[in-house]
Amino acid sequence: MIHPVVWSGPFIPLSASLAAARVGTTTNDNAAAGQIGEFISSTVGATALVTDTVTNITSLALTAGDWDVVGSIQYAPAGTTTVTKLFAAISLVSATLPGVAQSETRLNLPFTTGQLQTVGTPTLRVSIAAPTTVYLVGFSSFAVATMNTLATFRARRVR
Repeated sequence: MIHPVVWSGPFIPLSASLAAARVGTTTNDNAAAGQIGEFISSTVGATALVTDTVTNITSLALTAGDWDVVGSIQYAPAGTTTVTKLFAAISLVSATLPGVAQSETRLNLPFTTGQLQTVGTPTLRVSIAAPTTVYLVGFSSFAVATMNTLATFRARRVR
């Protein structure tokens, strides 16, 4: 015999605003601001670097919530530029490498002179109680000529 479960507590309806925030989207459009699945991004190009200097490549203004954030930086050295270090990181502090392996990728090796290189960051969970700016920062050690970057930075609200 199957025994039914009887709820004896009060019925608490899900508020319309809470229900809307949890729904996200059920089609191929974008989830609205504040909804699960909300997506924001920034794509930038032609950011000039100074050797051995941490640089903000782009940033995202996140509202309170739980976000997955990821970025990639394409390093574009001039034809004669020699490169020995390329870093890409997500930072909560402007123009600062976080020094946390979960939020950065560091490559320390000699690269082919003048060749494009793309360095991606790991996906980082950013859980915040107030609006916060997150930065995609880049760093390169190079000599002889110049280095520019192109980048994409993305965030999706997970809850």
